[in-house]
Amino acid sequence: MMFRTAQPVTLTRNESVRSAGNGKCPKVAVYDPSGSGGITHYTFELAEGLARNGCRVTLITSEDYELAGLRRSFDLWFLFKKSWLKSGISRIVGLWNGRVVSGAPSSVPEVFRATSGQRQAGWMKRELNSLRFTCVLFKTVLLLALNGTSVVHFQWLKDRRADLRFMQLLRLLGFKIVYTVHDVLPHDDYTVDNQTFYERVYRYPHKLIVHCESNRKELLELFAVDPEKICVIPHGCQSVCFDTSSTTTTAARRRLGIPDDRRVILFFGLIKRYKGLEYLLEAFQTIETRCENALLLIAGKIAPWDGDSHDHHMALLAPYAGCRSIHIRDEYIPRDQAADYFAAADLVVLPYTKASQSGVLLLAYAAGKAVVVTDTGGLPEVVQHGRTGFIVPPKDAGAIAEASIRILNDPDLGRRFGAQARLLAATVYSWQAIGATTLELYQSLMLA
Repeated sequence: MMFRTAQPVTLTRNESVRSAGNGKCPKVAVYDPSGSGGITHYTFELAEGLARNGCRVTLITSEDYELAGLRRSFDLWFLFKKSWLKSGISRIVGLWNGRVVSGAPSSVPEVFRATSGQRQAGWMKRELNSLRFTCVLFKTVLLLALNGTSVVHFQWLKDRRADLRFMQLLRLLGFKIVYTVHDVLPHDDYTVDNQTFYERVYRYPHKLIVHCESNRKELLELFAVDPEKICVIPHGCQSVCFDTSSTTTTAARRRLGIPDDRRVILFFGLIKRYKGLEYLLEAFQTIETRCENALLLIAGKIAPWDGDSHDHHMALLAPYAGCRSIHIRDEYIPRDQAADYFAAADLVVLPYTKASQSGVLLLAYAAGKAVVVTDTGGLPEVVQHGRTGFIVPPKDAGAIAEASIRILNDPDLGRRFGAQARLLAATVYSWQAIGATTLELYQSLMLA
């Protein structure tokens, strides 16, 4: 057996919604093996929104799924990891590593011989893991066929080759395939290899979902995609971080060690080059001279897998260690702690130099916070300039500073912006509405 079904977590749904969906909605599998982070939260919310619209949903994810304990209205399948197979792979890799190192010419220094062996062993481990994952996904197809699933909605790719084979096989066997294009190409990684790979990925789905009009235009500019395949459905508000939280600003600040009299700017999420943190740090030099008790709270892990980006941000933030007016939390912020960071903030700033869309922006809306964002990607399509926050040019520290100062020095303005943001979170960007729109897309595929 390749799946382990999660223990049921009961959540009573509106019976009229459930009845309306029976017999009329396709059975859907949402595929997201990411396990944690923004895509995981997005997928949970989408599955919940679909289920509340009467759709029969199964979420396929990894065993380390961070939201497994939450109440939900959909089924949860874990990709089963066979421990004996993993142990076998580790043993083979270990034996191979030793053989390569011990077989290296004696004239080669020990440090280089070890590095060569480790490099080849690493390659072997990746190949064996990819093969193992491919086998798991082939079994997944069989189970999906047996349980009557007709639509498979991809959110994230774990293993490029294996997931591409998975998609190809599903299409061959008649499943309807939907793919959510969270980023048209990986940020900071517009390489020929990525272009070639995603050209293949975008070929197989029957429908591609993007979150804003700018993403649709970028997708058409970069790839030979049929415009009829592309659907624009907004990113929803990430309320999963606040469902169990009624925390106050005072309580949140106490837990985070922030004094009550501070005016707090929040920069939240995984730290990467395209997020423009250096421009916010430069802007803050001006902000703290014109806003009494201003504090910049940076909460998010510096991306460890990108060596250049990691080194850049470590060097960028090193001078601020121990700074009274800049607090840095270089760590992944779990879902159940995120509410404190947003509750503690007076303002959320996204100084991005490039963006598709941002889950952080929708988190800020769900929390009812004013925002300052840059005019890039889909951000200006969500922010109502002068109503939920301000839109400023990218890479412009002066403009970021002026917009932030205006909000921090006028608490009533910040509260009005936050109230409008919360209204949009409950209406335009609610998962009930987005679930209904996505369900209509699935139904149109079944009629095609």
